[in-house]
Amino acid sequence: MIKKITGVVSLCAAMMLSTSVFAVEPIQLNGKSYTYNSSEEFTHSYFNNSEQDKENWNEKVSVIFSSSTRSEDDLEELANDLRDGYSQNGRLVKAIKIAAKDGASTKFVVVGVMSGEEVAEGVMARASLVDGHSVVLMYSHRFYNENREKELIDWFEANGFNMEKELIDFAAVPNRAEFAAK
Repeated sequence: MIKKITGVVSLCAAMMLSTSVFAVEPIQLNGKSYTYNSSEEFTHSYFNNSEQDKENWNEKVSVIFSSSTRSEDDLEELANDLRDGYSQNGRLVKAIKIAAKDGASTKFVVVGVMSGEEVAEGVMARASLVDGHSVVLMYSHRFYNENREKELIDWFEANGFNMEKELIDFAAVPNRAEFAAK
């Protein structure tokens, strides 16, 4: 009887732990706060705090971890895959390599745009090695109305340079362990 009760207590404790609140610090980027929303395998999504509609969002930050990318050569291959994805599915705006300096690893930045019948999206992605694994920090900005492509161009002209610089300089990338605890 005691063994059966212990098993039930263990099961209840496990259920309570699995439904406990998962807290990840918000990401501060370009003067805005992005709150953790969801995870899907290695991709963790954050939305601008002012966003109410998570289906038709305008701004999103994603943190993507890769355990198979461990060297600078692997990282460059990952950046090339990002570049090729925008080239094939949208338009590549820019792809640059920033050499390692002052103890920071090499960074790759890829900027692209995609447009469809209902949405135009600009994406800036920075790939770098953190703790021996690649981390892609991705900022996405969407427009949904009939002038979406013009608004995206206007947004890039007004904000693209500063957002790209913020992304390159961003140092507070969440640790993999924060998400592993989920």
